[in-house]
Amino acid sequence: MPFGLNRWRHEWELPGGMREAGESPRAPASRELYEETGVLVTPATLGWGGRATFALLNPPRRELAAVYLADLVERPTVGSSDELIEVRWFPLDALPEPRSALDLAIARAVCGAILREGRGE
Repeated sequence: MPFGLNRWRHEWELPGGMREAGESPRAPASRELYEETGVLVTPATLGWGGRATFALLNPPRRELAAVYLADLVERPTVGSSDELIEVRWFPLDALPEPRSALDLAIARAVCGAILREGRGE
């Protein structure tokens, strides 16, 4: 799974971001993946991975994250971006510190659901 080292938070985290006005629900996943890693997938090819609702502290708020999956024929080469200074593929049990506990929990939940539903290898 691709994780990037965030330039400001100095944590390994999943690529992602906010939905912009007028975007379909899948469009931000495709756009953010490309902007942060250089991996290009079309919104129509993304499958539903799940959702996560969580509370953030600064400023205090609740957020909803939609998680989408891409079936890739091969692991693409990934690049860095303004936000992620390094991007690498990691198995979830080998993600280095410091890492985003929230993003790791989201990744584990989605991977667990995939395996339970028989969608994984």
